[in-house]
Amino acid sequence: MMQHLKNGTIQQFLSSDPSGRQYLDVIRELMECQEHISAEGLSMINSISAKLHHISEIIELQQRFMGELGTENMVQLGNILDASVVIFEESFNKRNVTISQDINRELPEVLIDSSVIMQVFINIFKNAVEAISEENSSNKKYNIFLSAKKALLEGKNYVVIAIRDNGPGVPDEIKKKIFDFGFSTKKNDGRASHGVGLHFCVNSVAKYGGRMELDSKQGEGAEFRVILPLPDTKEGLPGVA
Repeated sequence: MMQHLKNGTIQQFLSSDPSGRQYLDVIRELMECQEHISAEGLSMINSISAKLHHISEIIELQQRFMGELGTENMVQLGNILDASVVIFEESFNKRNVTISQDINRELPEVLIDSSVIMQVFINIFKNAVEAISEENSSNKKYNIFLSAKKALLEGKNYVVIAIRDNGPGVPDEIKKKIFDFGFSTKKNDGRASHGVGLHFCVNSVAKYGGRMELDSKQGEGAEFRVILPLPDTKEGLPGVA
């Protein structure tokens, strides 16, 4: 090759000489490999950047809404629901779950511990995603629908937060005990996991004079409702566990 370079016939070497043609093949493969690595590396950098941005969002939201536990403030529940969606966004995206919503942005504020009610929403999301992951049907487009509306119940004003998924639903025998302490349908390493999430939710909502409800038919998804009194309502709802 050096002789060809000295004689100024590198073009002939690369085009005609068998060894020269091999150089071109190697260079071409290296360039293709480099392009592939660069694209993959760029994709990885973009992915890391997006994850860091998401983590930053979560930290900001936690600082804004999840203050010191036990601190109660007047809050707009729609905003807490929005923040909970952002925190759980990565889990939704991994499972191709879309979010749709109908939230009344004019709802009155309620006096509540933001960190507690946010954890209630996140626990409901967690249960929905776990049910969807377990079913994992390739023929179904999974969706979680959120709504927040004012409702007149038993002559009093309440806000009703509904979180509905189109997953596998909840069997009747499980619905009866899904809010019980220690109840869980999941298994970890052959041992039953300790179900405290929904029990925590129902007790937390009851503390503020509200209740939780579940509507579900097996195979048709599930809807959890968080019902909380608005400021002009002093008494709680009957039937809170």
